Amino acid sequence: MALVELPFEWEARLREEQLGLRKYPTNSRAFGELITNGFDAGASKIDILIEKNEIGGVGAVVVEDNGKGMTLGDIQMRFMRVGVEPAADSGTRFGRFGVGRFAVFRIGQASDWTTVTPAPGGLFKRCTFTLVTGATGKTVTINEETGVDGLRVGTRVRIRDVHDLRPDAAGISQLMNDLSSQFCGYLLGNESKQILVQGRPIDVCEVVESQEQEQLAEPGKPYGQATIRHILLKKSVDSTRFPRQLLFASKGRTITDLELTDAPAPSYLAIVDSTYLDRIVSADRAALVELDDGFHALKADTLSAVARFSSKIKDIRERTFIERARQQDFYPYRVPTSDPVTIAEQALYDVVLEKVHENVRLDSMTKKQQAVLFHLLQRAMANQDLLGILEQVAQLSETDIEQFRRVLEYTTLDSIIRLSSEVTARLHFLAVLQELTYADVSKHLKERSQLHKIVEPHCWIFGARFHLASSDRSFRTVIQRHRVEAGLGEIAEPSLSNTTEARDIPDLFLAARREYPAFPKHHHVLVELKSPSVTLSEKERSQAKRYALRVKESHEFDQQQTEWDVFLVSSCVAKDLDSERKQDKKPFGQLLDFGTVRVWAFSWGEIIDRARDEMALVREHLKRRSIELSVSDYLKKNFPNILDNLVQKGWVDPQAM
Repeated sequence: MALVELPFEWEARLREEQLGLRKYPTNSRAFGELITNGFDAGASKIDILIEKNEIGGVGAVVVEDNGKGMTLGDIQMRFMRVGVEPAADSGTRFGRFGVGRFAVFRIGQASDWTTVTPAPGGLFKRCTFTLVTGATGKTVTINEETGVDGLRVGTRVRIRDVHDLRPDAAGISQLMNDLSSQFCGYLLGNESKQILVQGRPIDVCEVVESQEQEQLAEPGKPYGQATIRHILLKKSVDSTRFPRQLLFASKGRTITDLELTDAPAPSYLAIVDSTYLDRIVSADRAALVELDDGFHALKADTLSAVARFSSKIKDIRERTFIERARQQDFYPYRVPTSDPVTIAEQALYDVVLEKVHENVRLDSMTKKQQAVLFHLLQRAMANQDLLGILEQVAQLSETDIEQFRRVLEYTTLDSIIRLSSEVTARLHFLAVLQELTYADVSKHLKERSQLHKIVEPHCWIFGARFHLASSDRSFRTVIQRHRVEAGLGEIAEPSLSNTTEARDIPDLFLAARREYPAFPKHHHVLVELKSPSVTLSEKERSQAKRYALRVKESHEFDQQQTEWDVFLVSSCVAKDLDSERKQDKKPFGQLLDFGTVRVWAFSWGEIIDRARDEMALVREHLKRRSIELSVSDYLKKNFPNILDNLVQKGWVDPQAM
């Protein structure tokens, strides 16, 4: 029997395709492999330079490091041996398989290598060689020069015939973002290390606001020990740079990532580094890491650590952000107050502001943008659109929105605040109306085209129970509207057209209906407004009397279940009319009483004072109710930090809570 020795042979395509082109899914991953080789060689800086050709495309790509370079012996014993074991001093290195140099074939078809090392006597040795697609892969011609002056120690790789790299700004930016994601953990842990693309450094440190480190060392867990770094960036996480907010790394280099469904903040980034992940990479199981039981245990404990950190920074940020917000000129509650309604309103406003801040980082906006949003939130609370604003502006989750809905329903703070805002708005309107009817402008105020339009939306000044049934319409319309309100049948228009009084036009027709058993069931008011320059006299009294008798004597009006008042209103009342409305045996303001129909005369000042007194009573009731409610047990339970801060400021009495 003959013994024959058969040496292994390997084709060039193994080197170029399996270990190069197909091994790395993207150019950035291939660049990442060359960068790790540079860092493994002791480099502190890696430069990537894209050279353009004469037509604006990619002529070549240069990857250069300032590591220790390779001697001829290194090239012979390590570079030319496929799958070489890591060097003895490589405990902190990236390299595991000894094939990373073939990443050049993912980027281009040929690469020119220049590596420089120190030589005795202050000289240098330079070795140059080329790797080309299609070569046998068994031999490489190496040119060694000794005594070369003016060189820098390190390795320079110039890759030619590039496959699919984009040389424009967008392509370069994408490459930088990809490399930033890959080496974020490594660069944060090694601030002396640099990666530059087209002369621009990938500086992850400059976007970091703060970071802290936590050890994960759960007894009996298969992953042993791990470190998680909780990082808060200066702005929201850029999805192009960090597609996920949780990165799992092997010696600083990201091998997989995870989307956080409930991140502590939009600016949060977590990096987990574990020796267990190093072993996964060494076993070439990184692509199957999601199937590994040890990794699942690590992931579960990591998510628990993230949740703990989330609670921690939430407490801190609620205090610090709200404190800063209250110092801004545009913060709507800068002046301390003892008014319990305002205190309750401020407490809810601060909670809303903090929730919005958690999702959109208000302090990253310009002051002008913050001022607009602060104002919008206050308006939203007053205009009953709070939940809509939270959903659209802050894009809160359904859970967050439901929590706010429960707060509002449970405490009734929302209704108190809204009613308080309505009282404030009404008091403001009364002040404006006082100015219009008694100041110099009153001389020029027209009744029908101006005063009427101003008063029409504010019929509550004549009684909160009334609603506007018709405005500036003839008696024919009043009759028909009354019959609808009273549940009576309509009257054919021809039967009304022959009635002279039906052509009269009261300014306002107000109606109210009692749903509970009462007599009479309906209460209607006709209001005749007069310009402030008109003094109420016998002429206006006759007009109001005509209205009253028309109602009293007409079969078109319900005479059983409806009572009527006719109001005359102007800024001034003539002496004879004033005496009539101040008689001892009649209510103040009453001129005539026909049983179910009465006629009254009032000045604008009297109408305004009565409405203002009513608003004062409502406001006082709200204050008492707010004191009883305080800021509610529910708010104290769910948002204690904001409320504690109010107590510390002296704006909330702790005894009332």
